[in-house]
Amino acid sequence: MNTLIRKICGYGTLAFAASLLCLSIGCNNSSITEVEDLETVSLYSQSDQLAQTLEYIRGLDRYEMDSFRDKVNSGLNRWVSGQDDVASDWQLATLASELPETITSQTAYNQLDDKSFFANDADYLQEIFWLQEIANRVANSNVVFHQEYIFQSAKKLADEATLDSWENDSDDLLASAIQLIQPELVDGDDNSKVKQLAQTVKLFDWSVRNVHLLETPSWPTEETIKTTSVDPRVNPKGFAPATGTAGPGYTRHTWQVLTYGKGDFLERAKVFAGLCNQINVPVAILAIPTEEGDSRPYEEWLCGAVIGDEMYLFDPLLGLPILGNKKGSIATLSDVRKDPELLNRLSLSEEEAESKLDYRVTKDDLDNLIALVVAPPESLSRRMLAAEGGLTGENRLSLTMDPDAIAETFKNIDGINSVELWHAPFSTKLFRDKVAEAEILSFDPEVRARLKTLLNEERYIDDFVQFRTARNCFLRGIFQSDLDRDVRSALSYYYSFMYTDDEIAMIDRDDLLQKKLGIWKGADQSFSDWKSQVIRMKQYMGTVRADAAFFLSMCSFENAMPFTTLKWLQRIRNYDDAQRWSVYLPYYKGRAYESSGKYEEAAQEYGDDQSAQRHGSLLRKRWMNELQQDAPASGS
Repeated sequence: MNTLIRKICGYGTLAFAASLLCLSIGCNNSSITEVEDLETVSLYSQSDQLAQTLEYIRGLDRYEMDSFRDKVNSGLNRWVSGQDDVASDWQLATLASELPETITSQTAYNQLDDKSFFANDADYLQEIFWLQEIANRVANSNVVFHQEYIFQSAKKLADEATLDSWENDSDDLLASAIQLIQPELVDGDDNSKVKQLAQTVKLFDWSVRNVHLLETPSWPTEETIKTTSVDPRVNPKGFAPATGTAGPGYTRHTWQVLTYGKGDFLERAKVFAGLCNQINVPVAILAIPTEEGDSRPYEEWLCGAVIGDEMYLFDPLLGLPILGNKKGSIATLSDVRKDPELLNRLSLSEEEAESKLDYRVTKDDLDNLIALVVAPPESLSRRMLAAEGGLTGENRLSLTMDPDAIAETFKNIDGINSVELWHAPFSTKLFRDKVAEAEILSFDPEVRARLKTLLNEERYIDDFVQFRTARNCFLRGIFQSDLDRDVRSALSYYYSFMYTDDEIAMIDRDDLLQKKLGIWKGADQSFSDWKSQVIRMKQYMGTVRADAAFFLSMCSFENAMPFTTLKWLQRIRNYDDAQRWSVYLPYYKGRAYESSGKYEEAAQEYGDDQSAQRHGSLLRKRWMNELQQDAPASGS
């Protein structure tokens, strides 16, 4: 490993070691606790109520989800009730008015003009706060080995003076590398486009690493709707999301994808687009029109990030940027239109894969591209425009979007035939509303079984409050406990979830552990309800233990400690009785080896990947083989 990598790893090790000293610290740095909750906000002036409500969202502790939503919702509505002018300049975006009737007839659309807040608005505010925190941290980070292929390609172009400056901690190593590879991005003394592209690459890679890839479901057919919808009464010919049938890109909200750390490739795209919105880089989902009669609105392809006058391409299914002709460069849409061979290179030969694997898009698909604007329904609403205007200083959040202005940006890109508002954020709301309705109203055993299958991988996290607190700390980048501020880190939480078999077996008799898990019997709780809660928590503990081992590896990776990452990944099998994580391990082991400069070992792991990430992993294997061949000549 070269000196630069060792230096960066050293910094991460010191930070991580400091966190290990603080594992037993309590957690509560929020200015509003569960005892002194948002009911107290009514004592504040109208102007203070919004800021105090946001403080509840900014807090580290997480409480029961319905309670969290109710308290945030009541705080927001107390604030808005005292406003004389609730975003009177709000207008429905033209792009939103052009959505199909399948969406405009639904509740989420009809609430855009509403001045009142809704319970799920708390989730949206949490989502935006997370995206802001992640974007600020990751975009300004100076860790380069997450982009090893780009950086090593740049090193071959660098002179001795440049290499020396990198060793002495360049302000932004990745930007310096990109500038060497793609000097056309520099305009005189202005290298702002270089910096934006570097930040975009970092945010894309964070999205890929932190949203482990699930198989992307096909668009539901009539038969699928009949057999899997949570409302068997619906018309199977209807719009699939509104029937309560899971599908591509709309099964989970972005806040859920961040909480659970998993999603299909379009849900990865939602996270990436949301992060880029925080740094003012517009990202479109490029899509290909479907044939007449097809129930899908279009076929989504990849993400295009607009920097300057070009759209740079990032494929969330492969987990890779599309590379240009120059080694290590990021291709633009104009590049692939001029040279479709760039897409052909993304196919795999029989020698590389078990059988020839073609890339899913061809030259002919590039003739009629649709640019889809990624805008959650809340971002287009009057109430969020009002809230955004009421937040000042460190409380400011970018809660709204102007899809019409973004559309004009996309229309200026050669190769874009039309621009639409992406259905998926609205469709997620339609789908989730139908699921929530079925949970409350349906007593049909078949529907309950379908709900259990759908929600099995979510419910244990939603109910396990401490796990959600750990995820909150992780997404906030809190990896060190702080004695002075009484702050507990994500690392500390995950360690506390490494339950022994004896602890799991004894949970119904261990009062101390019950209190730590928040399931002690209250005076107003029946014995049967409490017992059911204990049994459910016992079932969750084994699953949470396995997840904690995986997320401890991710904590290590975020702190530039690839060797510690590998140790945790190798230990997961000791905690993961159900082998839930086994299919994902080769990809993450490959990333850790790659970041350590061990290209041969990385290539081996990528070759063993059988997950939804496989195509991208085999392309990474190709990259690792190239780096391994170049290593002796480059002296690294």
